[in-house]
Amino acid sequence: MKTEELISSIAFERRKIFELAKSLNENESKRTGVHPKFGKLSIKEWMEFFLLHEAHHLITIFKLKNDVEIRL
Repeated sequence: MKTEELISSIAFERRKIFELAKSLNENESKRTGVHPKFGKLSIKEWMEFFLLHEAHHLITIFKLKNDVEIRL
Protein backbone atom coordinates (compact mmCIF):
# COMPACT_ATOMS: atom_id res chain seq x y z
CA MET A 1 0.00 0.00 0.00
CA LYS A 2 1.06 3.55 -0.58
CA THR A 3 1.51 5.64 2.55
CA GLU A 4 -1.64 7.70 1.90
CA GLU A 5 -3.72 4.55 1.39
CA LEU A 6 -2.35 3.00 4.58
CA ILE A 7 -3.09 6.12 6.65
CA SER A 8 -6.59 6.29 5.20
CA SER A 9 -7.20 2.60 5.93
CA ILE A 10 -5.95 2.94 9.51
CA ALA A 11 -8.17 5.98 10.09
CA PHE A 12 -11.18 4.14 8.66
CA GLU A 13 -10.61 1.04 10.82
CA ARG A 14 -10.04 3.15 13.96
CA ARG A 15 -13.33 4.97 13.30
CA LYS A 16 -15.15 1.62 13.00
CA ILE A 17 -13.71 0.46 16.32
CA PHE A 18 -14.63 3.77 17.98
CA GLU A 19 -18.19 3.69 16.64
CA LEU A 20 -18.66 0.08 17.72
CA ALA A 21 -17.39 0.80 21.25
CA LYS A 22 -19.57 3.90 21.48
CA SER A 23 -22.67 1.97 20.42
CA LEU A 24 -22.44 -0.67 23.15
CA ASN A 25 -25.13 -0.71 25.80
CA GLU A 26 -24.27 -1.16 29.49
CA ASN A 27 -24.44 -4.97 29.43
CA GLU A 28 -22.46 -5.22 26.21
CA SER A 29 -19.78 -2.88 27.53
CA LYS A 30 -19.22 -5.17 30.54
CA ARG A 31 -18.27 -8.13 28.35
CA THR A 32 -14.74 -9.48 28.58
CA GLY A 33 -12.32 -11.36 26.42
CA VAL A 34 -9.22 -13.36 27.30
CA HIS A 35 -5.79 -12.28 26.14
CA PRO A 36 -3.27 -15.16 26.04
CA LYS A 37 -0.71 -13.26 28.14
CA PHE A 38 -2.74 -10.69 30.13
CA GLY A 39 -5.79 -12.81 30.91
CA LYS A 40 -9.35 -11.56 31.21
CA LEU A 41 -9.79 -7.97 29.96
CA SER A 42 -12.86 -5.75 29.87
CA ILE A 43 -13.73 -3.89 26.70
CA LYS A 44 -12.24 -0.73 28.24
CA GLU A 45 -9.01 -2.61 28.99
CA TRP A 46 -8.95 -4.01 25.44
CA MET A 47 -9.30 -0.48 24.06
CA GLU A 48 -6.44 0.74 26.26
CA PHE A 49 -4.32 -2.23 25.22
CA PHE A 50 -5.10 -1.54 21.55
CA LEU A 51 -4.00 2.10 21.88
CA LEU A 52 -0.77 1.18 23.67
CA HIS A 53 -0.04 -1.53 21.13
CA GLU A 54 -0.68 0.87 18.27
CA ALA A 55 1.59 3.47 19.90
CA HIS A 56 4.36 0.88 20.06
CA HIS A 57 4.05 0.32 16.31
CA LEU A 58 4.03 4.06 15.61
CA ILE A 59 7.20 4.54 17.67
CA THR A 60 8.84 1.67 15.79
CA ILE A 61 7.89 3.24 12.44
CA PHE A 62 9.21 6.62 13.61
CA LYS A 63 12.50 5.02 14.70
CA LEU A 64 12.92 3.17 11.41
CA LYS A 65 12.03 6.23 9.33
CA ASN A 66 14.39 8.51 11.20
CA ASP A 67 17.07 5.93 12.01
CA VAL A 68 17.05 6.86 15.69
CA GLU A 69 17.01 5.02 18.97
CA ILE A 70 14.34 6.01 21.47
CA ARG A 71 14.64 4.73 25.02
CA LEU A 72 11.47 4.56 27.07
